[in-house]
Amino acid sequence: MKKVYIGALPFGSNENFVKELVKDYGPDSFIEVHADWINPTYEPHAIVQLHDFERAVEELDGKKYGETHLRVHVWGKNG
Repeated sequence: MKKVYIGALPFGSNENFVKELVKDYGPDSFIEVHADWINPTYEPHAIVQLHDFERAVEELDGKKYGETHLRVHVWGKNG
């Protein structure tokens, strides 16, 4: 199980959106959503810990949601 970075979240994304997005990749034991929709000063993103992280990266990276394409990769030095 490793942490995955999900960047370029669509406008208005929240923890429930991320949970739904990753539900097929194993139980999430850790989700952090970083998004400030009122005063956006950074790209909205999430960090999620998943069992099937390799498949999540393969299937979600580049997938279009709304007007954006997700950027998904293994997070930090854990991979």
